[in-house]
Amino acid sequence: MKLYKNNLIDNGNFNYVLLGKLRNTPGSIVRKFKYCNNNVNDLQTTLNCVFDINPKIINYNFETYHILNDVPLDIDINNLENDTIENDTTTKQISVGPFTPSQIKKAYSINNILPISGKRRTIVTIITAFNNPYLVRDVKKFGEIFKLPPCRLKIYNFSKQFVSNWAIETTLNVQWIYAVNPYVEIRVIQAASSNFKDMFNAINFSNNRNNFTPKIDTDVVNMSWGMRDNGNLFSYNNSFINNKTIYVASSGNNNFVTFPSCCTNVLAIGGTTLNLNSDNTRFSEKVWSYTGCGYSESFITPSYQTSNGSRITPDFSCVSDPQTGCYIVINQRLYSIGGTSLSAPIYVGMLSILTQKRINENKFTYTSVMNKSNSIQPLLYNNINCFFDIINGSSGPYNANVGFDIASGLGVVNLENLIQTLG
Repeated sequence: MKLYKNNLIDNGNFNYVLLGKLRNTPGSIVRKFKYCNNNVNDLQTTLNCVFDINPKIINYNFETYHILNDVPLDIDINNLENDTIENDTTTKQISVGPFTPSQIKKAYSINNILPISGKRRTIVTIITAFNNPYLVRDVKKFGEIFKLPPCRLKIYNFSKQFVSNWAIETTLNVQWIYAVNPYVEIRVIQAASSNFKDMFNAINFSNNRNNFTPKIDTDVVNMSWGMRDNGNLFSYNNSFINNKTIYVASSGNNNFVTFPSCCTNVLAIGGTTLNLNSDNTRFSEKVWSYTGCGYSESFITPSYQTSNGSRITPDFSCVSDPQTGCYIVINQRLYSIGGTSLSAPIYVGMLSILTQKRINENKFTYTSVMNKSNSIQPLLYNNINCFFDIINGSSGPYNANVGFDIASGLGVVNLENLIQTLG
C-alpha cells in the first residue's frame, strides 16, 4: 500500500512525500506544495494546490501539531485492521498502523462506560480556531466507517474564516475524542483567530458555565496547539482556573517545551511510536523522536513533580508518531494522521470515561488545577501502576528509562487500571 504524507508546518508550506511499500521508505521523494489562499472555503482545493512561491498567509501565534498521511480509497474499509508487516526476528505479524479506534482501545485497555439513568454525560470542550464548515459531515462519516453511535456535538463559532490546517486540527480533535468515548458530549469552540487574545477568549468562554445550555461546567478541555515556551508565560496559568475542569494540551512536535502544555494547571501529553500484535495488544512502544519535552522556562516545579526547579513536560504519552498514525476522515476521505494533536484527544477521551464513572457513582470529578482537594495530578503521580512504562526511545537529549522520565513522563495510561484506582 502506498501512503502520501503531507507535513503541515507553521510557515505555511506542505511537504509532500511519496512513500514506498508499507514502511519501506528509502529514497522518498520530497516536493513542496503551496499553502493555498486562506479564504478558499474548500478543503480539497486547499489540499491539492501546488507550490511555486511563498504566499502571504496569516501570521499565527500558535501552531497546530499534526502530520497528515493520505490513504487511498481503494482499501477495504471492512478490513482496516489487517494492515500488518512481518517482524524481522519472529513470525508474528506486527501492525504499524494506521490504527482504528478499536485497535487503540484494545491497546490501551479502554472500555466505555455509559451514563446510567438519571446521570448526565461527561462534557469535553475543544479549544480551536477558525471555522470548519466540513466538521459535522466528516464526523458523521467517521462514525459510519467505524460503526460508532451518533456523535453529540455542539459548535460555538466565532470566526467566518477558513484555514485548512486548523480545520484538520478541529476534525482530528473531535473524531478521536469521539472514537475513544462515543458517549461523551463534545463542545467545540472555534476562536475568531489563532492569536493570543482570541484563543484565550475561547478558553475563558469555556470556563463560564453560563455560556452553555444546560449550565454545566466542562469536565475536560482539549488544546492540541501551542507555541515554544519563551520564559514569560507564567501569568497565563491564571486562565486555567476552573476547579471542575481537567485541562489537557499537546506537548508539541519538536524537541522543546511548548505552551500551554507547560502550565502547571494543565496536563501535558507527549507522543510515542506504537506497534501492535496481531490481536491488537501492545507489541512495542517507545518515545517518538520528535515529541515535545524538557524543562519549562516559565514555570517552577509543581508540587506533584520533583525536578531541578522547573516544570517538566510531558506528564504522559501515547501514540503520535505519524509512521504509526491513526485514521481520520477529512472531506469524506480517509487519511492517516499523527502528531501530539492526536495523543491529546485520545487522553481527553480516556479522562472523560474516568469522569463518567465518577458521575455515575455520585462522586466528585477531578481537576488539573493545582492544590485543590480534587486535583488529579498527585493521584496520577502516586499511582504508577496505572501506566505502561515507556523505557525505550528518546527525544532530543532526553532518553526514556524506568519510571518517570523527561521524554515520556509517567508513560501511557492503562485505562482499566486507572479506573479501578481513581474511578
